[in-house]
Amino acid sequence: MFIRDSSCSHPNGTNQAETHWTVRRWTAPASDLSGPTLLQVEWFISKTANNPNGEGVTAQLHLNGTMVGKTTIAGDDTTGITKTRFVTTDVGDHIDLVHTSEGPGGNTADGSDSSLTSMVVSTVVDDDGDQLPDAWEETWAPGDLTQFSSGADFDSDGLSDDEEFENGENLEINSFFGGSWFILNTSSNGYGDCLLYTS
Repeated sequence: MFIRDSSCSHPNGTNQAETHWTVRRWTAPASDLSGPTLLQVEWFISKTANNPNGEGVTAQLHLNGTMVGKTTIAGDDTTGITKTRFVTTDVGDHIDLVHTSEGPGGNTADGSDSSLTSMVVSTVVDDDGDQLPDAWEETWAPGDLTQFSSGADFDSDGLSDDEEFENGENLEINSFFGGSWFILNTSSNGYGDCLLYTS
């Protein structure tokens, strides 16, 4: 398991001379992966308790520069939101948690963007051997690993369960996360790629 604890960050929006995003990066090490490996990424964002102001902020999850997840919260959301995404990662791949100044209405200029972010990267458990992560199956059918299987189509939408999993599909609303590259501005906090490794 690879863990990065919550820390405060503050991106700069369009109200500044330059727009800056904060990025927390984890790079898949050769010492822990022997090839393409399915990983679970749990990521979190909330406004800081001492700064429940502004129009809100956004957290984006990127795999090698491609956005694979995004969530936006209001400026007064000090509870925050946790998201989970499954990604296949190989040695040297980068998983980035990006914090931007974009609020729910698209505003990027309020200047009140201090937030807490965190990310946990872990290997995937598949106790029923159906090539679908148990945590993903439990999301849609709590306590029942028999509802989904590779090649089946639980919601009868034409995509197999494993295709929906691989594409990041939501079995209730069938939303797909897509995206493109971003401006990378990082700051060192003494942890190299900004993610601690613990076993």
